[in-house]
Amino acid sequence: MPSQLDVDKIRHTNGTDALTFDTSGNTNLQKDLKFGSTAAIKNSAGNNILSESGGNVTLENVRLPASGGISDSSGNALLTESSGAVSLGSTVVPSSSMMFRNKIINGNFDIWQRGTSQTSTTYGSADRWALDHATSSKTGSQQAFALAQTDVPGNPKYYLRHVITSSSGGYVYLQQGIEDVRTLSGKTATLSFWAKADSNKNIATEFFQYFGSGGSPSSQVDTVGVTTHSLTTSWQKFTSTVAIPHLTDTGLAGGTPKTIGTSGTDHLGVVFWFDAGSSFNARTNSLGNQSGTFDIAQVQLEEGPVATPFEQRPIGMELSLCQRYYYIGRLHYGLCHVCPTIFNQSSNDTPIFESFPFPVDMRATPTMTVSGSVFITAQAGVYAAGNTLLGASASNNQRATVYGTDNGNFRDYLDSNRALAYDNRGGGNPTFYANAEL
Repeated sequence: MPSQLDVDKIRHTNGTDALTFDTSGNTNLQKDLKFGSTAAIKNSAGNNILSESGGNVTLENVRLPASGGISDSSGNALLTESSGAVSLGSTVVPSSSMMFRNKIINGNFDIWQRGTSQTSTTYGSADRWALDHATSSKTGSQQAFALAQTDVPGNPKYYLRHVITSSSGGYVYLQQGIEDVRTLSGKTATLSFWAKADSNKNIATEFFQYFGSGGSPSSQVDTVGVTTHSLTTSWQKFTSTVAIPHLTDTGLAGGTPKTIGTSGTDHLGVVFWFDAGSSFNARTNSLGNQSGTFDIAQVQLEEGPVATPFEQRPIGMELSLCQRYYYIGRLHYGLCHVCPTIFNQSSNDTPIFESFPFPVDMRATPTMTVSGSVFITAQAGVYAAGNTLLGASASNNQRATVYGTDNGNFRDYLDSNRALAYDNRGGGNPTFYANAEL
Protein backbone atom coordinates (compact mmCIF):
# COMPACT_ATOMS: atom_id res chain seq x y z
CA MET A 1 0.00 0.00 0.00
CA PRO A 2 1.55 3.35 -0.99
CA SER A 3 1.91 6.03 1.68
CA GLN A 4 0.51 8.61 -0.75
CA LEU A 5 -2.29 8.40 -3.28
CA ASP A 6 -2.24 11.01 -6.06
CA VAL A 7 -5.69 11.76 -7.51
CA ASP A 8 -7.41 14.86 -8.84
CA LYS A 9 -10.95 13.86 -7.93
CA ILE A 10 -13.16 11.45 -6.05
CA ARG A 11 -16.35 10.38 -7.81
CA HIS A 12 -19.68 8.94 -6.77
CA THR A 13 -20.56 5.51 -8.11
CA ASN A 14 -22.91 7.24 -10.58
CA GLY A 15 -19.92 8.99 -12.17
CA THR A 16 -20.48 12.51 -10.80
CA ASP A 17 -17.68 14.33 -8.97
CA ALA A 18 -17.86 14.37 -5.16
CA LEU A 19 -14.51 15.99 -4.29
CA THR A 20 -12.00 17.59 -6.65
CA PHE A 21 -8.44 18.70 -5.97
CA ASP A 22 -7.01 21.54 -8.06
CA THR A 23 -3.39 22.40 -8.87
CA SER A 24 -3.38 25.14 -6.21
CA GLY A 25 -3.88 22.58 -3.49
CA ASN A 26 -7.55 23.35 -2.84
CA THR A 27 -10.09 20.64 -2.02
CA ASN A 28 -13.51 21.39 -3.53
CA LEU A 29 -16.78 19.82 -2.41
CA GLN A 30 -18.91 19.34 -5.53
CA LYS A 31 -22.13 17.90 -4.12
CA ASP A 32 -24.08 17.97 -0.90
CA LEU A 33 -22.44 15.74 1.68
CA LYS A 34 -24.66 13.07 3.20
CA PHE A 35 -23.67 11.13 6.28
CA GLY A 36 -23.80 7.37 6.41
CA SER A 37 -25.24 5.23 9.16
CA THR A 38 -22.31 6.09 11.43
CA ALA A 39 -23.23 9.80 11.07
CA ALA A 40 -19.57 10.83 11.03
CA ILE A 41 -16.48 11.18 8.85
CA LYS A 42 -13.31 10.17 10.64
CA ASN A 43 -9.60 10.63 10.08
CA SER A 44 -7.06 7.79 10.00
CA ALA A 45 -6.75 7.91 13.79
CA GLY A 46 -10.47 7.27 14.17
CA ASN A 47 -11.28 10.80 15.35
CA ASN A 48 -14.37 12.58 14.04
CA ILE A 49 -13.80 15.26 11.42
CA LEU A 50 -17.44 15.91 10.60
CA SER A 51 -20.27 14.44 12.64
CA GLU A 52 -24.02 14.87 12.60
CA SER A 53 -26.55 14.63 15.42
CA GLY A 54 -30.14 15.85 15.39
CA GLY A 55 -29.53 17.90 12.26
CA ASN A 56 -26.51 19.69 13.74
CA VAL A 57 -23.14 19.23 12.00
CA THR A 58 -19.97 19.50 14.08
CA LEU A 59 -16.51 20.18 12.65
CA GLU A 60 -13.61 19.04 14.82
CA ASN A 61 -10.01 17.83 14.72
CA VAL A 62 -9.40 19.89 11.57
CA ARG A 63 -6.22 21.92 11.18
CA LEU A 64 -6.35 24.93 8.90
CA PRO A 65 -3.36 25.64 6.68
CA ALA A 66 -0.87 28.30 7.73
CA SER A 67 -2.18 30.49 4.92
CA GLY A 68 -5.62 30.42 3.39
CA GLY A 69 -8.38 28.44 5.05
CA ILE A 70 -11.77 27.04 4.06
CA SER A 71 -13.55 28.88 1.23
CA ASP A 72 -16.87 28.61 -0.54
CA SER A 73 -17.30 27.92 -4.26
CA SER A 74 -16.88 31.62 -5.06
CA GLY A 75 -13.57 31.82 -3.22
CA ASN A 76 -14.98 33.71 -0.21
CA ALA A 77 -13.24 32.77 3.03
CA LEU A 78 -15.43 30.82 5.46
CA LEU A 79 -12.79 29.99 8.09
CA THR A 80 -9.32 31.49 8.39
CA GLU A 81 -6.56 31.05 10.96
CA SER A 82 -3.93 33.50 12.18
CA SER A 83 -1.61 33.00 15.17
CA GLY A 84 -3.92 30.37 16.60
CA ALA A 85 -7.10 32.44 16.27
CA VAL A 86 -9.81 31.11 13.96
CA SER A 87 -12.14 33.69 12.37
CA LEU A 88 -15.44 33.36 10.53
CA GLY A 89 -15.59 34.94 7.11
CA SER A 90 -17.83 37.95 6.47
CA THR A 91 -20.17 35.91 4.27
CA VAL A 92 -20.95 33.34 6.98
CA VAL A 93 -24.50 33.61 8.33
CA PRO A 94 -24.89 31.82 11.71
CA SER A 95 -27.94 29.56 12.04
CA SER A 96 -28.73 31.35 15.32
CA SER A 97 -27.76 34.71 16.84
CA MET A 98 -24.27 34.89 18.29
CA MET A 99 -25.55 37.53 20.74
CA PHE A 100 -27.76 36.52 23.66
CA ARG A 101 -27.06 32.87 23.06
CA ASN A 102 -26.53 32.57 26.84
CA LYS A 103 -29.94 32.08 28.46
CA ILE A 104 -28.44 32.61 31.92
CA ILE A 105 -28.54 36.16 33.31
CA ASN A 106 -25.57 37.23 35.44
CA GLY A 107 -23.71 34.06 34.59
CA ASN A 108 -20.45 35.98 35.10
CA PHE A 109 -21.53 37.00 38.64
CA ASP A 110 -20.90 40.70 37.98
CA ILE A 111 -24.15 42.06 39.53
CA TRP A 112 -24.76 41.95 43.31
CA GLN A 113 -27.53 44.47 44.07
CA ARG A 114 -28.66 42.82 47.32
CA GLY A 115 -25.24 42.31 48.88
CA THR A 116 -22.05 40.28 48.56
CA SER A 117 -22.77 37.57 51.14
CA GLN A 118 -25.74 35.64 52.48
CA THR A 119 -26.58 32.87 54.93
CA SER A 120 -30.32 33.13 54.24
CA THR A 121 -32.09 30.94 51.73
CA THR A 122 -33.28 31.97 48.22
CA TYR A 123 -32.20 35.44 47.04
CA GLY A 124 -29.71 37.57 48.94
CA SER A 125 -26.48 38.10 47.04
CA ALA A 126 -25.72 37.51 43.34
CA ASP A 127 -28.58 38.77 41.17
CA ARG A 128 -30.89 36.18 39.58
CA TRP A 129 -29.35 33.36 41.60
CA ALA A 130 -31.30 31.69 44.41
CA LEU A 131 -29.04 30.07 47.02
CA ASP A 132 -31.37 27.55 48.63
CA HIS A 133 -30.85 25.27 51.62
CA ALA A 134 -32.73 23.36 54.31
CA THR A 135 -31.45 21.54 57.42
CA SER A 136 -27.90 21.99 56.14
CA SER A 137 -26.43 25.51 56.30
CA LYS A 138 -24.28 27.57 53.98
CA THR A 139 -22.66 30.93 53.37
CA GLY A 140 -22.73 32.18 49.81
CA SER A 141 -20.32 34.98 49.01
CA GLN A 142 -18.68 37.04 46.29
CA GLN A 143 -15.06 36.15 45.64
CA ALA A 144 -12.65 38.09 43.42
CA PHE A 145 -10.35 36.54 40.87
CA ALA A 146 -6.71 37.59 41.10
CA LEU A 147 -5.87 40.20 38.50
CA ALA A 148 -4.35 38.70 35.34
CA GLN A 149 -5.12 35.12 36.39
CA THR A 150 -5.26 32.68 33.49
CA ASP A 151 -7.04 29.69 35.05
CA VAL A 152 -10.46 30.86 33.87
CA PRO A 153 -10.43 32.62 30.47
CA GLY A 154 -11.96 35.98 29.63
CA ASN A 155 -10.67 37.90 32.68
CA PRO A 156 -13.75 37.42 34.88
CA LYS A 157 -13.88 39.65 37.95
CA TYR A 158 -15.92 37.58 40.41
CA TYR A 159 -17.08 34.07 41.19
CA LEU A 160 -19.62 32.66 43.65
CA ARG A 161 -18.48 30.59 46.63
CA HIS A 162 -20.56 28.26 48.81
CA VAL A 163 -19.18 27.18 52.19
CA ILE A 164 -21.46 24.36 53.32
CA THR A 165 -22.01 22.61 56.64
CA SER A 166 -24.04 19.53 55.84
CA SER A 167 -26.68 17.90 58.00
CA SER A 168 -28.22 14.49 57.39
CA GLY A 169 -31.16 14.69 55.01
CA GLY A 170 -30.53 18.36 54.22
CA TYR A 171 -29.67 20.03 50.97
CA VAL A 172 -27.90 23.04 49.48
CA TYR A 173 -28.28 24.07 45.85
CA LEU A 174 -27.86 27.04 43.54
CA GLN A 175 -30.67 27.74 41.12
CA GLN A 176 -31.71 30.14 38.37
CA GLY A 177 -35.18 30.28 36.85
CA ILE A 178 -35.20 31.31 33.18
CA GLU A 179 -38.40 33.17 32.39
CA ASP A 180 -40.94 31.27 30.23
CA VAL A 181 -41.08 27.48 30.40
CA ARG A 182 -41.09 27.44 26.60
CA THR A 183 -37.39 28.34 26.67
CA LEU A 184 -35.40 25.67 24.80
CA SER A 185 -38.31 23.19 25.00
CA GLY A 186 -37.85 20.42 22.48
CA LYS A 187 -34.26 21.53 21.87
CA THR A 188 -30.79 20.20 22.55
CA ALA A 189 -29.07 22.53 25.01
CA THR A 190 -25.59 22.71 26.50
CA LEU A 191 -24.73 23.96 29.97
CA SER A 192 -21.13 25.00 30.61
CA PHE A 193 -19.42 26.42 33.68
CA TRP A 194 -16.12 26.56 35.57
CA ALA A 195 -15.84 25.09 39.05
CA LYS A 196 -13.50 23.90 41.80
CA ALA A 197 -13.75 22.72 45.41
CA ASP A 198 -11.60 22.53 48.54
CA SER A 199 -10.96 18.83 47.79
CA ASN A 200 -12.07 16.28 45.21
CA LYS A 201 -15.86 16.34 45.36
CA ASN A 202 -18.82 15.71 43.08
CA ILE A 203 -21.68 18.07 42.35
CA ALA A 204 -24.74 17.48 40.17
CA THR A 205 -26.61 19.65 37.68
CA GLU A 206 -30.27 19.29 36.81
CA PHE A 207 -32.93 21.02 34.74
CA PHE A 208 -36.64 21.30 35.47
CA GLN A 209 -39.72 22.79 33.81
CA TYR A 210 -42.10 24.69 36.11
CA PHE A 211 -45.52 25.56 34.71
CA GLY A 212 -46.47 28.29 37.19
CA SER A 213 -49.54 28.62 39.38
CA GLY A 214 -53.08 29.88 38.90
CA GLY A 215 -55.64 28.02 36.87
CA SER A 216 -54.79 24.35 36.43
CA PRO A 217 -51.12 24.21 35.46
CA SER A 218 -49.29 20.98 34.74
CA SER A 219 -47.01 19.53 37.40
CA GLN A 220 -43.32 20.37 37.42
CA VAL A 221 -41.08 18.14 35.30
CA ASP A 222 -37.75 17.61 37.04
CA THR A 223 -34.80 15.16 36.86
CA VAL A 224 -34.05 16.46 33.36
CA GLY A 225 -30.46 15.89 32.23
CA VAL A 226 -29.11 15.07 35.69
CA THR A 227 -25.30 15.03 35.38
CA THR A 228 -22.51 14.39 37.88
CA HIS A 229 -19.39 16.58 37.70
CA SER A 230 -16.14 15.67 39.45
CA LEU A 231 -14.50 18.78 40.91
CA THR A 232 -10.89 19.09 42.02
CA THR A 233 -8.99 21.88 43.75
CA SER A 234 -8.18 23.45 40.37
CA TRP A 235 -10.50 25.37 38.07
CA GLN A 236 -11.94 23.16 35.32
CA LYS A 237 -14.56 23.73 32.64
CA PHE A 238 -17.54 21.38 32.78
CA THR A 239 -20.25 20.82 30.17
CA SER A 240 -23.53 18.95 30.05
CA THR A 241 -25.56 18.51 26.86
CA VAL A 242 -29.20 17.59 27.45
CA ALA A 243 -32.46 17.19 25.56
CA ILE A 244 -34.98 19.63 27.05
CA PRO A 245 -38.42 17.95 26.87
CA HIS A 246 -41.22 19.14 24.63
CA LEU A 247 -44.11 20.69 26.54
CA THR A 248 -46.27 17.59 26.15
CA ASP A 249 -47.47 14.76 28.37
CA THR A 250 -44.76 12.48 26.98
CA GLY A 251 -42.05 15.09 26.67
CA LEU A 252 -41.90 14.24 22.98
CA ALA A 253 -43.18 15.99 19.88
CA GLY A 254 -46.77 15.14 19.02
CA GLY A 255 -47.97 14.47 22.56
CA THR A 256 -50.82 16.20 24.39
CA PRO A 257 -49.78 19.78 25.25
CA LYS A 258 -49.21 20.65 28.88
CA THR A 259 -50.95 23.59 30.58
CA ILE A 260 -49.21 26.77 31.72
CA GLY A 261 -50.64 28.56 34.76
CA THR A 262 -51.97 32.11 34.78
CA SER A 263 -49.49 33.56 37.30
CA GLY A 264 -46.75 34.30 34.75
CA THR A 265 -44.16 32.56 36.91
CA ASP A 266 -43.52 29.57 34.63
CA HIS A 267 -39.85 29.00 33.88
CA LEU A 268 -37.03 26.64 32.93
CA GLY A 269 -34.90 25.94 35.98
CA VAL A 270 -31.16 25.22 36.15
CA VAL A 271 -29.91 23.70 39.42
CA PHE A 272 -26.43 23.10 40.85
CA TRP A 273 -26.63 20.56 43.69
CA PHE A 274 -23.80 20.69 46.24
CA ASP A 275 -25.31 18.74 49.14
CA ALA A 276 -28.36 16.46 49.00
CA GLY A 277 -29.87 13.85 51.28
CA SER A 278 -31.22 10.57 50.00
CA SER A 279 -34.67 12.05 49.34
CA PHE A 280 -33.11 13.79 46.33
CA ASN A 281 -31.24 10.80 44.87
CA ALA A 282 -33.20 10.82 41.61
CA ARG A 283 -32.49 14.51 41.06
CA THR A 284 -28.80 14.32 41.97
CA ASN A 285 -27.53 10.90 40.88
CA SER A 286 -27.37 9.99 44.59
CA LEU A 287 -24.97 12.83 45.36
CA GLY A 288 -25.36 12.48 49.12
CA ASN A 289 -24.68 14.86 51.98
CA GLN A 290 -21.30 16.60 52.04
CA SER A 291 -19.70 19.65 53.60
CA GLY A 292 -17.06 21.77 51.93
CA THR A 293 -16.29 24.79 49.80
CA PHE A 294 -17.54 25.01 46.22
CA ASP A 295 -16.71 27.74 43.68
CA ILE A 296 -18.68 28.42 40.48
CA ALA A 297 -17.88 30.85 37.62
CA GLN A 298 -18.98 31.70 34.08
CA VAL A 299 -22.25 29.79 33.79
CA GLN A 300 -23.67 29.56 30.27
CA LEU A 301 -26.70 27.77 28.82
CA GLU A 302 -27.17 27.79 25.06
CA GLU A 303 -29.01 25.99 22.31
CA GLY A 304 -27.10 23.26 20.51
CA PRO A 305 -24.75 20.37 21.31
CA VAL A 306 -21.56 22.42 21.66
CA ALA A 307 -20.35 24.71 24.46
CA THR A 308 -19.09 27.93 22.87
CA PRO A 309 -16.81 30.43 24.66
CA PHE A 310 -18.52 32.37 27.43
CA GLU A 311 -20.57 35.28 26.05
CA GLN A 312 -19.30 38.63 27.33
CA ARG A 313 -22.15 41.17 27.46
CA PRO A 314 -21.66 44.85 28.41
CA ILE A 315 -22.01 45.36 32.16
CA GLY A 316 -24.77 47.97 31.71
CA MET A 317 -26.76 45.55 29.60
CA GLU A 318 -26.37 42.78 32.17
CA LEU A 319 -27.52 45.14 34.93
CA SER A 320 -30.64 46.02 32.92
CA LEU A 321 -31.43 42.33 32.47
CA CYS A 322 -31.16 41.88 36.25
CA GLN A 323 -33.32 44.93 37.00
CA ARG A 324 -36.24 43.32 35.20
CA TYR A 325 -36.43 41.06 38.28
CA TYR A 326 -35.04 43.20 41.11
CA TYR A 327 -34.39 46.93 41.48
CA ILE A 328 -33.10 49.13 44.32
CA GLY A 329 -33.99 52.84 44.21
CA ARG A 330 -32.87 55.63 46.51
CA LEU A 331 -34.50 58.94 47.41
CA HIS A 332 -32.26 62.00 47.29
CA TYR A 333 -34.36 65.17 47.29
CA GLY A 334 -37.59 66.54 45.87
CA LEU A 335 -41.01 67.91 46.70
CA CYS A 336 -43.61 66.06 48.76
CA HIS A 337 -46.95 65.73 47.02
CA VAL A 338 -49.94 65.74 49.41
CA CYS A 339 -52.54 63.04 48.86
CA PRO A 340 -54.73 62.83 51.99
CA THR A 341 -56.78 59.72 51.26
CA ILE A 342 -54.36 57.44 49.45
CA PHE A 343 -53.05 54.33 51.26
CA ASN A 344 -56.01 54.53 53.69
CA GLN A 345 -54.33 57.06 55.98
CA SER A 346 -56.56 58.36 58.76
CA SER A 347 -55.57 62.03 58.47
CA ASN A 348 -53.99 64.52 56.11
CA ASP A 349 -50.43 63.78 57.22
CA THR A 350 -49.22 61.55 54.39
CA PRO A 351 -46.75 63.27 52.06
CA ILE A 352 -46.12 61.31 48.90
CA PHE A 353 -42.39 61.62 48.39
CA GLU A 354 -42.15 60.58 44.77
CA SER A 355 -43.46 58.44 41.97
CA PHE A 356 -40.45 56.73 40.43
CA PRO A 357 -40.23 55.07 37.01
CA PHE A 358 -38.31 51.81 36.97
CA PRO A 359 -35.27 51.84 34.66
CA VAL A 360 -36.76 48.89 32.72
CA ASP A 361 -40.20 47.30 32.67
CA MET A 362 -40.14 44.70 35.43
CA ARG A 363 -41.22 41.12 34.82
CA ALA A 364 -44.47 41.72 36.76
CA THR A 365 -45.90 44.23 39.22
CA PRO A 366 -43.25 44.01 41.95
CA THR A 367 -43.54 43.54 45.68
CA MET A 368 -42.34 46.77 47.32
CA THR A 369 -40.47 47.31 50.59
CA VAL A 370 -38.64 50.34 52.01
CA SER A 371 -35.98 51.22 54.58
CA GLY A 372 -34.37 54.32 56.01
CA SER A 373 -35.77 57.80 56.66
CA VAL A 374 -35.93 61.27 55.13
CA PHE A 375 -35.92 64.88 56.33
CA ILE A 376 -39.01 66.92 55.53
CA THR A 377 -38.55 70.68 55.17
CA ALA A 378 -41.43 73.21 55.30
CA GLN A 379 -41.54 76.53 53.51
CA ALA A 380 -40.55 78.29 56.69
CA GLY A 381 -37.30 76.34 56.77
CA VAL A 382 -38.26 74.12 59.70
CA TYR A 383 -37.40 70.47 59.36
CA ALA A 384 -37.96 67.28 61.31
CA ALA A 385 -35.22 64.67 61.49
CA GLY A 386 -35.78 61.00 60.81
CA ASN A 387 -39.19 60.92 59.21
CA THR A 388 -39.46 57.19 58.66
CA LEU A 389 -40.63 55.86 55.34
CA LEU A 390 -43.89 54.00 55.76
CA GLY A 391 -43.88 52.11 52.51
CA ALA A 392 -44.06 51.98 48.77
CA SER A 393 -46.54 50.62 46.28
CA ALA A 394 -46.64 49.71 42.61
CA SER A 395 -49.79 49.30 40.56
CA ASN A 396 -47.92 48.12 37.46
CA ASN A 397 -44.49 46.99 36.33
CA GLN A 398 -43.34 50.48 35.25
CA ARG A 399 -43.26 52.75 38.32
CA ALA A 400 -43.47 52.88 42.11
CA THR A 401 -44.84 55.40 44.60
CA VAL A 402 -42.94 55.96 47.87
CA TYR A 403 -44.73 57.56 50.81
CA GLY A 404 -44.19 58.39 54.47
CA THR A 405 -45.43 60.41 57.45
CA ASP A 406 -44.46 63.78 58.90
CA ASN A 407 -44.99 62.53 62.46
CA GLY A 408 -47.61 65.24 62.94
CA ASN A 409 -45.10 68.09 62.79
CA PHE A 410 -46.33 69.52 59.51
CA ARG A 411 -50.04 68.81 59.57
CA ASP A 412 -50.88 72.51 59.30
CA TYR A 413 -48.82 72.80 56.16
CA LEU A 414 -50.39 69.68 54.70
CA ASP A 415 -53.91 70.77 55.59
CA SER A 416 -53.38 74.01 53.73
CA ASN A 417 -51.76 72.17 50.79
CA ARG A 418 -48.52 74.12 51.18
CA ALA A 419 -45.38 72.66 49.63
CA LEU A 420 -42.97 70.50 51.55
CA ALA A 421 -39.58 69.22 50.41
CA TYR A 422 -37.64 66.11 51.39
CA ASP A 423 -33.97 65.19 51.28
CA ASN A 424 -31.66 62.47 52.56
CA ARG A 425 -29.52 64.50 54.96
CA GLY A 426 -28.51 62.90 58.23
CA GLY A 427 -27.59 59.52 56.79
CA GLY A 428 -31.16 58.21 56.68
CA ASN A 429 -30.41 56.40 53.39
CA PRO A 430 -34.06 56.29 52.22
CA THR A 431 -34.33 53.27 49.91
CA PHE A 432 -37.04 51.29 48.19
CA TYR A 433 -36.82 47.74 46.84
CA ALA A 434 -38.84 46.31 43.97
CA ASN A 435 -38.92 42.52 43.70
CA ALA A 436 -40.39 40.69 40.70
CA GLU A 437 -38.26 37.54 40.89
CA LEU A 438 -39.58 34.18 39.77
